[in-house]
Amino acid sequence: KMILKQFTGTMPVMLEISCLISALAKDWPDLGVIATMLIVNAILGFREEMKAKKALEELTNSMESQITCLRDGTPTLLGVTQLVPGDVIHLRGGSLTPADVTWLEGDILSIDTAALTGEPLPRKYPSDQYGSDILSGTTVKSGEAYCV
Repeated sequence: KMILKQFTGTMPVMLEISCLISALAKDWPDLGVIATMLIVNAILGFREEMKAKKALEELTNSMESQITCLRDGTPTLLGVTQLVPGDVIHLRGGSLTPADVTWLEGDILSIDTAALTGEPLPRKYPSDQYGSDILSGTTVKSGEAYCV
């Protein structure tokens, strides 16, 4: 599928039309040169797309966020994909909330929810207005607290 995608687009279509015209005119040398250009263009495009896809996968795998988690009463730095329900995590200024969590104890957190709500000002958690549930994908602006 990815190799067939290399034959679509402005340049490949122009080369394909040129091949068709050369074939209709029975200009075989030009047809050979243009067809070779079309095939080389597809091979190079496919190769570059595969390299870009591989580089993106490597970057994605190396960018896993880590967060401090209390397991068996011991603070441990874990990747967010290794968290399980019931883990107590330590949020502090600059942390990205890895999942929907409930504030347990600590400072009042200032949470930037702009990515989810569009609100320009950070919310305070826990509060009577917003409760103690902090949404995934928000950023802690200030404070430190334990959440579950």
